[in-house]
Amino acid sequence: MLMATMLARMPDLRQRVQADHVPDSAGHCSECRDDTQWPCELYWIAAEAENLGSGQSPALASSSLPEPRQAK
Repeated sequence: MLMATMLARMPDLRQRVQADHVPDSAGHCSECRDDTQWPCELYWIAAEAENLGSGQSPALASSSLPEPRQAK
């Protein structure tokens, strides 16, 4: 939770993490570059930070998975 709180204060970095850590065709995180299933821990932390910044309930407590961000 501390990492998400810190990342919520850095929206540019949070958006970059969400844009970089997306699923590949095999369902693995494209940025982690190993067999890490998507969503990886970094994506979850960024999603949690997004919810903290918007005042919504935490993503980790939610049953719905946030959609991957599209890189701009």
